[in-house]
Amino acid sequence: MNTISGYNIKKIVDNIHILKGLEEFIFNKLKSHEDFLSNNDGVLIDTRAILPNIINSRKFAYPSSIYGHRYGYNQCVSWNLRKQVSSDNYITDSQGILKNNHNDRDTNQRILNAKKRTPIILMFGGSTMMGCGGISPIFSIPSLVEGILKKKYSKDVVCINYGLGGTCSREALDLYIHEASELTDSAKVIFYDGWNCADYLTLSHMIRSSNFASNNLTSSGDTIRTIENNVFLSKAYDLSWHLRRSLNLLVANIFSILSKILPEKFKTLFSIIQNKIFSLSPNNIIYEFVSKLDTSDVSIRSSVDKAVSQYINIHKSVNSICESNNSKFIWMQQPLTFWGNKPLTDNELIWKNSGYSSGNHKILMEFEKKFNLKFKINLNNKLRNSFYDLTRTFDNIEQELYIDSGHLNQLGNLIISAKIAEILYNHNYFLK
Repeated sequence: MNTISGYNIKKIVDNIHILKGLEEFIFNKLKSHEDFLSNNDGVLIDTRAILPNIINSRKFAYPSSIYGHRYGYNQCVSWNLRKQVSSDNYITDSQGILKNNHNDRDTNQRILNAKKRTPIILMFGGSTMMGCGGISPIFSIPSLVEGILKKKYSKDVVCINYGLGGTCSREALDLYIHEASELTDSAKVIFYDGWNCADYLTLSHMIRSSNFASNNLTSSGDTIRTIENNVFLSKAYDLSWHLRRSLNLLVANIFSILSKILPEKFKTLFSIIQNKIFSLSPNNIIYEFVSKLDTSDVSIRSSVDKAVSQYINIHKSVNSICESNNSKFIWMQQPLTFWGNKPLTDNELIWKNSGYSSGNHKILMEFEKKFNLKFKINLNNKLRNSFYDLTRTFDNIEQELYIDSGHLNQLGNLIISAKIAEILYNHNYFLK
């Protein structure tokens, strides 16, 4: 279940301390959420690599050399990524920034109105921050943090959602430098991450050290998303690659035309054939690389060691930039089924053991072990006062809070947002 509407809200609030005082807030959020869904007419996107679906998805998430992808302007989509849970709905403003509510004004206007009187919180992360699992923007982490701070702590703030699914802190650093900091030079800057960083940074180092990946395809600044783009650029003068790609596109166009007149079962068959034989998905490039990697314990430990160092250095860089422009940096490590001591439900245990949505779970376990040694227990850590470990937030909470090995459902988002709001308030981040 990824919605809280099936729960006894009063019982949940009474049993989970961090949610005390938020019963009315949750009911109001649920009503807004239901109103949003009843009035939402977003374009439906799913995981099928068929041409109409790809065209729609690229209007929402278009390719970018620096970020891997960015979100389109004034988009409204319903993204169905998992069969067992509800579709996630997203709305972007005229700058391609995710909205917390369909009634929100554009981000630049919200920031302009907030300056000098209302704290601005810029929130960065991957698909969890983006809102995957929340079903609507109403239950995204930025929307919930903004509402909880007002309801529980009487603090008016403006939270901006810079979540970018499928990316890690390396892309978030670029996003902050080139876009977010241009809108305001005085803000609270939250990096909520760890999951994609552990996976993507480690895999990038493994690819760079492999003997099958050309050196000109990867650099120390690349991660999974930008490596995909590098491969496409490297094929610019490869005739056989273009012929194969052209054939795949021709077949995709034929399937697209036929799908308008044929029964649903044939559409499904064509989709399977196209995905297996005539694929247009760029993800196949990374899958091919990863399938060839040396995943021995020695190889994983070596690459994780480099990835953890890079992970720490990225956040040191963000902190330095924030210090130079009158902003406050706040670094939060997200919880996963692999990290912390949550009593896992049967589903959560299956997702953890299978690595569903996470790939090689050995990388995540080794990353946390190395990160703990290099950073968390380091008494001379200069970022100690900026770092908050949220991996233990769900300890002793028995309810199901995940929809896979890392993405949170609505209740999980609610609890983690309440924790973030509590940290911001209790650590005096709103003092002048």
